[in-house]
Amino acid sequence: MGVDLPEWWGARHARRMYNATTSTLAPHADPRGGFTVLDQEQRRLHNHAHALGFADLGSYLRARCRQQASPAQLARELATTTTVVRRLLDQAALPHHPAG
Repeated sequence: MGVDLPEWWGARHARRMYNATTSTLAPHADPRGGFTVLDQEQRRLHNHAHALGFADLGSYLRARCRQQASPAQLARELATTTTVVRRLLDQAALPHHPAG
């Protein structure tokens, strides 16, 4: 098996298969002002924001913070917890508005 494969194939295949990253699986803000979707939770939140009419999770958070929505309101809208929302706001350097 693999006898007819070119010699270079083994090394090339090994490089493609080992695609390690130095980043963690924790979601993080993108330096360009958005969010990088890294895991299932982030994708779910992105999809909720998209369903609410926003291009992505970052634009949703920025718009709702300008409207002074509380973390509790954001959590309800995204079907998540206030802890997750506060973490996202911190990572995006957005203000936490008190419930009002």
